[in-house]
Amino acid sequence: MDWEFNFYILCSTIIFLLAFIFLIYQKNSSFSKYNLPPGPNGLPIFGNYLILLDQNHTKKLQV
Repeated sequence: MDWEFNFYILCSTIIFLLAFIFLIYQKNSSFSKYNLPPGPNGLPIFGNYLILLDQNHTKKLQV
């Protein structure tokens, strides 16, 4: 029973470290290649949809 617990902890730690290393690598490599203008940070699933829910941007364009 004790070796099963240690095995799960080891697997969880390895998966966490691999995910962390992957995120650090992606942040440093993919976004620095493009020279884009600044913009709002998008959420991973919703993107900028939550920003567009606010209708103030259409009122500003009408003025």
